[in-house]
Amino acid sequence: MTDPKVTAPALHVNVGTSRLHHATARTRLAAAADGVGFSSAPGFIGCNAPVVDISYEPQFVSISGIEVFVARGRPPIWDSYCAHAQLVDEDTVADAEAAVLVAGVRTAEREWPGLVLALSYAPSQGGFAPGVLVVPESQVAFVGAGTTLRAYGIGPEVKEWWRDEAELGFWSWRQHGSTVVMSAEVELAAWDTDGTKLWTRFVEPPWSYSVSGQEVTLDVMGTVRTFDLRSGA
Repeated sequence: MTDPKVTAPALHVNVGTSRLHHATARTRLAAAADGVGFSSAPGFIGCNAPVVDISYEPQFVSISGIEVFVARGRPPIWDSYCAHAQLVDEDTVADAEAAVLVAGVRTAEREWPGLVLALSYAPSQGGFAPGVLVVPESQVAFVGAGTTLRAYGIGPEVKEWWRDEAELGFWSWRQHGSTVVMSAEVELAAWDTDGTKLWTRFVEPPWSYSVSGQEVTLDVMGTVRTFDLRSGA
């Protein structure tokens, strides 16, 4: 049964290379459930996601009247994006080990992205690719890059909602009905699609999880346990 709170599919964008996880063919660049996305990972497959080369020129994907762009660095028209945006989140540092995620979100009523961001992130190698998940119904954008996690309201007022951290590195976002799940190197956590944090759990690689209905099955180093998707208990 479709969750009544989510009537439109999520928009999920990943930037980076694929990474095999827990000795399976599932890459951590899996698209959000019922969503669409794109990745620069060679051979990436998921929810009809086209494979593109994310470069300094922004790459765009849209769904339900919302358009997201991503790039590996500031594009030539970065100043124009900033001049037209309602919120610019620019947080970059000079670090040889850090990469820069540039992204923007434009809703249907805007000619230019209302939100643009440029975030330095590390780790940025070995499969630690950033990801953006946008939930059209709640107008919330979830961003993960390196150890940085952020959420933004994208309309009608664009604003930053919260900042959090993913210890040792972000892996991916996935939406399961009205719940958004974040996978990281040593953490599995969940938020409501409105941005409210629900729970977090410590994990150790190799680990994997799956969701069936409202039940989460978590396998950590061969030890399997189940718990409720919404409560985490």
